[in-house]
Amino acid sequence: MRRIPLIVLSLGALLTVSLYWQGSASAQDPQMNTPLAPTDAPGGEMCWGNWWFGRRVAGISLSNWTLEEVNGEELPEEYWLRGTSGATFTSDGTAMITSSGDFNGLAGDGFPGFYTATHGAWERTGPREMMVKRLVMAFSAGPEPTEGTLLMVARTTVLLEYNSDFTEYEGTWLGEYFAPEQMCGPGFEGRPVTPGTTDPPLYGTAGGEFWGTMLEVNP
Repeated sequence: MRRIPLIVLSLGALLTVSLYWQGSASAQDPQMNTPLAPTDAPGGEMCWGNWWFGRRVAGISLSNWTLEEVNGEELPEEYWLRGTSGATFTSDGTAMITSSGDFNGLAGDGFPGFYTATHGAWERTGPREMMVKRLVMAFSAGPEPTEGTLLMVARTTVLLEYNSDFTEYEGTWLGEYFAPEQMCGPGFEGRPVTPGTTDPPLYGTAGGEFWGTMLEVNP
């Protein structure tokens, strides 16, 4: 079986797991058609539509994901990676995701390694849409380099769309895989660190799809 570069695929699969979005806006739902621009509504910074959106997306979801392309080239389906993840989104724009690939979960696919939980932030981009930016670190499973060595820092951009009642979502993700020194500086002595670097990612890119369902909470 052909192997795709470990650095790109293993982190990519892990990063892909988690985000969500729902379908097109409904003409019957004026709250979701509220403009994105700030207003003079109570609270100042965020208009009613953004506040309502945050309340709807807040919660926990379970999702499936695929890794389907590397460096802009689509892979034959037999080489896709698949997994699942759980994601927590807050109403004020933060996120945390745990993936089935985190704890050496991709070793069976030929890509051993350990990954941190994904930390992210989201921004509303449409009536039922958001963009999420996420960061995750990947570590060696050994023996070379030594187990625990930081291999890379991955930055992922996710575009999400929800269905009309915010119970299901689907979207796409694109991960960029950077050598640690690209964001943190040689020897972690960068001043300042640069998570938003515009340098080309040393280990390339990978992307795919994800889809999932929110966990219903009954008070």
